[in-house]
Amino acid sequence: MDRLYKSARLRFLYLSRHESEAIARYAQELKVDGIVLKAESRRMYPLAEEASQLIGFTDVDDIHGSEGIERSFDSLLIGKNGRQVIRKDASW
Repeated sequence: MDRLYKSARLRFLYLSRHESEAIARYAQELKVDGIVLKAESRRMYPLAEEASQLIGFTDVDDIHGSEGIERSFDSLLIGKNGRQVIRKDASW
């Protein structure tokens, strides 16, 4: 609660991000005014366990590479302003 009171002047505050569908449903069922659920895309890494040390990872917003190839080639992977194309798995 302290975090909420300290940030009262902000337009919004993330209470949590990248949670499971079950937690999102639970939060929605609470019907608390002012809590908004937002779906966010996440990067999927093929062979995640096998290649994770090499591929690396991005920051929480999936904007900048933090480690590995993601960091080394960040300027190439970041893209250009204008349009964002998102490929989603059929299970979404």
